[in-house]
Amino acid sequence: MNGFEQIKTATEPLTIEAPTQVPAQVPATQDMSQGKGGKGGKVWDEIHMSIFAAMTEAGYLPVLEEVDGKSIAKLHTCALLEDFRRNPRAGRYSTDSNGTNLHEPNAFAFPLPNGVLDVYRYGDAAESKDWQKTANGKTRILYNSPVSFEEAVAATGRFDRRGIAVLEKPSEAFRLLGIKVEIPELLAGRRVTVRHEGRDLFVTVPSHKRECDMALPGWRYYRANWEHDIHNCLPEATLAMHDDCVRLATNERKATSWVVKDDRGIWKDVSLSAVKTFIKGFGHDENEIAQIIHYHMSQNYQIVQIPFAPELSAGKMWNRFGATLACTPVKGDFPNIQMILTHVGTNLDSAVKNDKWCQENNVATGGAYLELWAAILFQHPEKRLPGLFIWAEAQNIGKSSFGRMLTRGFRNQNGWCELRKELTRDDFNDQMRGAALCLLEELDLSANFDAYQLVKNYIDSPNIKVRGIYEKAVTERNYTHFVHTANQRHFCPVVPGDTRLVMFQVDPFDGHDMDWTATLCPLVDKEMPAFLYHLLNEVVVPPSDGRLSLPVLETDDKREAMAERAAEMQGWYAQLLDLALGGQIENKTAAELLQQRRIVGRTFTFSRAPMRA
Repeated sequence: MNGFEQIKTATEPLTIEAPTQVPAQVPATQDMSQGKGGKGGKVWDEIHMSIFAAMTEAGYLPVLEEVDGKSIAKLHTCALLEDFRRNPRAGRYSTDSNGTNLHEPNAFAFPLPNGVLDVYRYGDAAESKDWQKTANGKTRILYNSPVSFEEAVAATGRFDRRGIAVLEKPSEAFRLLGIKVEIPELLAGRRVTVRHEGRDLFVTVPSHKRECDMALPGWRYYRANWEHDIHNCLPEATLAMHDDCVRLATNERKATSWVVKDDRGIWKDVSLSAVKTFIKGFGHDENEIAQIIHYHMSQNYQIVQIPFAPELSAGKMWNRFGATLACTPVKGDFPNIQMILTHVGTNLDSAVKNDKWCQENNVATGGAYLELWAAILFQHPEKRLPGLFIWAEAQNIGKSSFGRMLTRGFRNQNGWCELRKELTRDDFNDQMRGAALCLLEELDLSANFDAYQLVKNYIDSPNIKVRGIYEKAVTERNYTHFVHTANQRHFCPVVPGDTRLVMFQVDPFDGHDMDWTATLCPLVDKEMPAFLYHLLNEVVVPPSDGRLSLPVLETDDKREAMAERAAEMQGWYAQLLDLALGGQIENKTAAELLQQRRIVGRTFTFSRAPMRA
C-alpha cells in the first residue's frame, strides 16, 4: 500500500477553508503527547514544532487544529520554503506560490513520523515539479521526507561500473537522504564514494600517506582510505509488488491465469515464466521475484462477471469481463429507436390495455412495455424478465430490430450473446456467463423440446449452470434475458398454461424500408447515448409482486399457439390410448413416443383393455 492509500480515508472527507482570523502565534495548547493525532493516531513531534517555529520567526503564522479528531496544520507554502532555506531538511522542496498574502494559509498538512509533513494545496492549485498529483487530483508533497538512495546519487553524482556511488556533492546527497554527516575539513574536495547494504551506508574518502597516524572523530584509516560507516540510516526498503501491472486471476476453485498490463493499458493473459521475465525487467533479482510471485498468489484477484458493475470491488473481486455500456449516456432525442419500439410493440397494445398491472403503472402501449423491458435489463440485470418471442412470416419487416438495437447498448460482446448449439445440444455454454441479453434468431425449438424447456428454466431461475471447455459445470448468478425471433410461430412450442413467455407477431412496416446494416444501425448508434440516458435516468421501474419484474402478457398469438399445442397433445393421448394398450407402436414404447412428440411434463395413465377384433 502506498502512502496516499494510507491517508486517503483521512483526507478525502475534509473540506479545509482558510481561517478568517490568524492567531498571533502557534496555539500553545497543542498537546504533544496525547490526543487522537493525525493519521493513525500520530501527533506533532519536536521536528514538526521546530518547522513551525521557523515559520513563525519568518513572519508566517501556522495554525494547528483538530478536525474530526485528526491533527492538521494550516500553513503557507512560502513558510515551508523559509524553513527549508534556514534548516537542512531532507528531500526536495520548492513552491510556485508568489506569497502575496503571507498570513492566509494556502495549504494544510498532516503529521507523519520523524518530522515529515504530508502537505496538500487548497483546491487543485498548480505547483512546482517537486509536487505531485494524487489519484483524486490533489496537489501534494511530503515535506522533510528523504529521497531514495538512487535518487540522491542521481542528483549529486553517479554510479560507477561496479555500482558504487561517486558523489560530487556529498553534503547535498546526505541532506537529501536526511542524514547528518559532515565531511571533515581535512578531506574536503576529495573523491567521495558510498556503497550501501540494506539500510547501512559505507563512506570512503582517499587518504594521503602522511595521514596514516592522524585521528578523525568518527572515521577510521584503512588501506590508504578514510572510512565512515552509517548504520540504519536509510528507510527500510519496501519491495515493489507492481500491483498496477501484474495480477493473478482466479475463480472460486483455482488460478486461471497470470495477467500483465501492456503500454496501452490492456490486460494480457501470460504464462508464469513470462510474468517472471516481466518482473525481472524492473531490476529484481531471483529472490525478489519469488517474493513478488508469492505476494500475488496470496493476494490474488477473483474473477466475477456482473453486468454494468464496477471493475474492482471489495475482497479483490475483479469484474474483468463484465458488461459495460457502449457509450456515456447523454440526454437527448432518439426518434429512430422510438420508431423501433413502436413498430415492434404495436401488436402488444391490446394485451397491455387488458393487463391490470400495466394499467395501474401507466404502461399504455406495447412500445412502452418493451421500453420498460429494456430499462430493467440495463438498470437491474439481476432481475428476471419474461422471454419475448417475436415472429412474422414475412422477411425484412423489422422483427429482429428490437434485439439488435439492444445489443448496441453494450460496449463489447461480454454483455450479450447469440445462442444456438448451446441450447440444442450438450455443449459448453460459458458465453452465457455474465450475459444480460441472449438472442435466439431463427432457432427452431420445436425440433428439440429439451432446448425449449432449458430456455424456460433460464427465464425465471436465479442461478444458471455454466460450463467452459475442459471445465466442470459450476452454478453462477443468472443475468440472462431472452429475445427469440423466427419466421414461424411453431418455432417456439409454447405449452398450455405457460407463464414465462410473451408471444406476439410483427406486422409489415408502413414507412420507408431501412436496411439494418447500412442504414438503421448507424442511426441507432448515434442515438444510443440518449436512449441509455433515458433508460437509466428517466424510466422509473414499478415494483412487481411476481417472480418476474413485468407481467407475462396474454396475446391472441399465444392463446392460439397454446390451443394448437393442447389439441396436438390431446390427439396423441387418444391415439396412444387406442393403440398402446400395453404393447408397442413401431417398436417404440408409449413413453418413447411421448418424448418423440415432445409431450412431456404431463402424467398419462394407460389402462389395459380387451383387444379390438
